[in-house]
Amino acid sequence: MDLQFGVAASSMPAAVVDSAVVPVSQDTMAILSPVDSLREGLIQSTVDQFFTTLDHCIQLIISNGQPFSLLQPLLDHIIESIRRLGGDTRAEPFAAKVLALEHGAANLRNAENIDMQGMLHVTLAAFRLEQTREIAELKAKKEKATANYNLLQSAYAESSNAYLASEAIVRLAKDDISEAEKTIQKAQAVIAGRQKVIEAEEAKMSELSVRNYSMFAEIGDLHKMIDSFVVEHNQRLQITDDELQRKALESAQNSRISALEVARKNLRELSRRP
Repeated sequence: MDLQFGVAASSMPAAVVDSAVVPVSQDTMAILSPVDSLREGLIQSTVDQFFTTLDHCIQLIISNGQPFSLLQPLLDHIIESIRRLGGDTRAEPFAAKVLALEHGAANLRNAENIDMQGMLHVTLAAFRLEQTREIAELKAKKEKATANYNLLQSAYAESSNAYLASEAIVRLAKDDISEAEKTIQKAQAVIAGRQKVIEAEEAKMSELSVRNYSMFAEIGDLHKMIDSFVVEHNQRLQITDDELQRKALESAQNSRISALEVARKNLRELSRRP
């Protein structure tokens, strides 16, 4: 089992951040006055500078662990230039980008500072609890199967004895018939009586044979099931605490790597232009 430690995404929706970061089209530029056209061109150039600087800042945060507080003045300076040239409306989306970068950098730091010892302790405790539960469950299954096996063995022995008894009765009846045939006068009475005994006992034997076959097959299945429970139970008992710690450490490391990847991906998404 893996314990996932997620990193929260930026609270600033992407649609809000990117909705106003839209380059002015050539048709719009064509209808602007020369002064406005120059101003708009300067704004676009400043926007390009902002995204280039933003991309560099993201790389510094991800690769070198540069604090956001040292990079923020660079971005704020460019945003202030955009605000002076185009007003607050033009500058707001870029300020939102900086806020998202701040949140993303904080998330990355949180992922990097995850307490591995605490994570390992929690994961190992969970693994130990799961192992204890599985061993107890296997033990209960084995005990139940053993009880059923013993009951069925007893029933099978009783049924087999009954079958042998019936078989003996049939054999004696047939012997009696053989003796009765020697005396014709007594033979008819003996044959009539013993023939009924034979029919009744053979019918009983047929039923017992079917029943014994079914119980014998079920005994075999239960025996195989018990063997598998014993093997799995022994395997669980052979798992050492060192193995559990190794699995727990591997799980914790994978969780931390996943958290770092999510944080880095969220930061890289910020540098994409609309």
